[in-house]
Amino acid sequence: MIIKIFIFSLLIKSIAGNSPHYGDNQIVTLLNNHFNVTKGENKLLGHYFYKNKDKVIFQIEIETDKYNMNDDMFFSFDIISQLTNVSKRNFTHAIVIMHFKINALPIITKVELACSNKYFIDNEYSKYQWRKNCLFIQNN
Repeated sequence: MIIKIFIFSLLIKSIAGNSPHYGDNQIVTLLNNHFNVTKGENKLLGHYFYKNKDKVIFQIEIETDKYNMNDDMFFSFDIISQLTNVSKRNFTHAIVIMHFKINALPIITKVELACSNKYFIDNEYSKYQWRKNCLFIQNN
């Protein structure tokens, strides 16, 4: 229900030409709601907002499995892009750390939001271009 209200308010604000700007607590509530209403196997383990030099980072950690990890990664970056687009804080980077249900090392995925938004917000990039130009993956 909250998500329907959020989407409706975004639609109204975009029609009116006004972008909503939500504080950190509201962003966290929306983040939790997105993960609670999804039917996927992903589980939100935590979130962190922090500054590192000139970067303002939105990081989440999720639990996934090897069969759903790509879909869960896209889902997570899509949510982050949507939320950072309406946040009061000017996030510049996003990190999704994927933990596996089995005993395996996590995979860390990173994007620069200006690049990532070309796929998730502006529809300027294809999924292939997003992966090639924006996504950085490390496993350690």
